[in-house]
Amino acid sequence: RGQRMVPGFRRDDESSEVVPDLKRVVALWCPRSPISHDEMAHVKAAAKLLGVQVEPLEFEPSPESWRAALEAALRQHRPGALFLLDCTNLPVQVIVDTALQYRLPTMSPYLNATRQGALVSYGPDWNDMHRRIAPTYVDKILKGASPADLPVQQPTTFDLAVNTTTAKAIQLKIPRAFMVRVNSVIE
Repeated sequence: RGQRMVPGFRRDDESSEVVPDLKRVVALWCPRSPISHDEMAHVKAAAKLLGVQVEPLEFEPSPESWRAALEAALRQHRPGALFLLDCTNLPVQVIVDTALQYRLPTMSPYLNATRQGALVSYGPDWNDMHRRIAPTYVDKILKGASPADLPVQQPTTFDLAVNTTTAKAIQLKIPRAFMVRVNSVIE
């Protein structure tokens, strides 16, 4: 797990992939979020290496605009998957439900998205971060340290999750080679 992986994209050392013949991905992102720009750059770089075309779709908080834009992008680009980038305002349940109507696998960096019906998530294990980092920060702050002076901690463990109910609903068979690496199976 040392190397970063974009779920669903084929890696050279694997004989199978989650989404067969993945050629195009719609990536829903938040242009107002600085981290989202970095994530989009990483997604585009990974996709280029793998021969996958990325169709960026900007999320705007107005429900009418993003939902219409999402459905138009799904009809126009006919992607093989939908990738949700980090965006605190995303109405994940509605997006996942819309993708399911198109029988489109959805991937996200958040386990919660997989619990809501996304096919796959791969991202930091937030429970581990809260158990490992939060007590140390609280202790230092209570002893007088300024929060601004505390170092930023990086995640050390990641969670790969798959929703098997979603896989069945979109008639997608998850390869055994992928399932053996999964930390969390959502049924």
